[in-house]
Amino acid sequence: MRTFLTLTCLSLVLAAATPVVAQQRAPLTAKPAAPVAVQSAAQSDQARFDAVLTSAAKFLSSQPAYSVNVHSTWKTSRGAEGQNAYWLTVQQPGKFRVEVQSGVGQAPEMFCVSDGTKETTLLTTRNLYSRLPSASSGLQRNKLLAMSLAGSGLDVLMAPNVVAAVHSQVSDVKYLGSSQIGNTQANGFQMNWAGQTVQLYFAAQGNPLLLQFVRKTEVATGADSKFEMEAVATLGWKLNPQLTAETFALAIPQNATKVHDIYNSLAGEETHVVGEALPSVEVVSLEGERQPIAAVPGKPATVMIFWATWCAPSVQEMPAVTEFVQGLHAKGLGIYAVNVAEPISEVRRFATKHGLEKAVVIDSTGELACQLLLDDLPAAVIVDGQGKVLSVLQGSIEEVKTGLGKELAAMLPAAAVGSTQNRTPAPVPNRK
Repeated sequence: MRTFLTLTCLSLVLAAATPVVAQQRAPLTAKPAAPVAVQSAAQSDQARFDAVLTSAAKFLSSQPAYSVNVHSTWKTSRGAEGQNAYWLTVQQPGKFRVEVQSGVGQAPEMFCVSDGTKETTLLTTRNLYSRLPSASSGLQRNKLLAMSLAGSGLDVLMAPNVVAAVHSQVSDVKYLGSSQIGNTQANGFQMNWAGQTVQLYFAAQGNPLLLQFVRKTEVATGADSKFEMEAVATLGWKLNPQLTAETFALAIPQNATKVHDIYNSLAGEETHVVGEALPSVEVVSLEGERQPIAAVPGKPATVMIFWATWCAPSVQEMPAVTEFVQGLHAKGLGIYAVNVAEPISEVRRFATKHGLEKAVVIDSTGELACQLLLDDLPAAVIVDGQGKVLSVLQGSIEEVKTGLGKELAAMLPAAAVGSTQNRTPAPVPNRK
């Protein structure tokens, strides 16, 4: 059975450029301290905002499931206007479904779905899709998803740590008082958010949920020209909705084209790794030590087998994998059994049970698998003694083994890949 890895998504985006203002040289005199009353007011507004934000984040994290729909309208000082719609459904832990529809569309143009192990993105307007492990995707690596959700408020909700994500971008918080958003009384706050003016409105009654997200920005169109844009996103919530397995599944059209990264593909920058240097990424040993991934010194080639306990072939065929790994080592090759994005305690127990502990390292964030453009497990990557990627193989364990045999026989001296019959496989050495 083939298990797919995953990557990310798209919709239409209006890029906002912030004009650069030349800084004047500060006078050599010390800046007077702000009056105590002003400082206290600012601290009070910041403290009020922190309390509301923390309460909202804590409440959402306590919910086993929720869904939120967003209606976003935008207009500019030049008279242009439009609207977008977004839908987010979450089931803890790790499952989500995002849909994005532009105002000109009659149906969502972008879907991004995670079933907790893999994340699939489909762009219907271009008939493109991509997949990667859920642990290695999301907004941090998914430029198209992040851009599509900008200004909707959903990009805030999908951050791994909402409070920390907001604090890293926000300054100059001011309390706007109480306002009516729909039928609910809300507390409003205005702030500088990464160079833009943003207003957030949280429910002041009942559950402390985000009700509205307002973003005002200036878009530069030339050295001396710009226009203003305002986007207003209103959020509607449903707690503990009825969900099914189909909620977190995504049917891919038969004629859709699979790419590693939709954003790069659309930009004409889809990359290939064969012939390139091994990515500069750190992996973690079973002892918890971080080390850069590299070719094993003194070996004509190093084979990296990528696996995960949630991947059925990795579990069912692990005895065969163990024998295969030992056989490769007996042929004089360097070996890594690279686990993709699982907790070290689980990996340690699994590797010890199957006799792989000396070969195992953990790609803890999935960054190595992502940069090597892996979208199937199990998978294998061959690098030469200088760390250049020679081959990438994906599919079933039998397909990977067959492919490795052919590749190694073609690229290495016969003595290095000769028959291992009547030879006892040596234990895999510690990489330390």
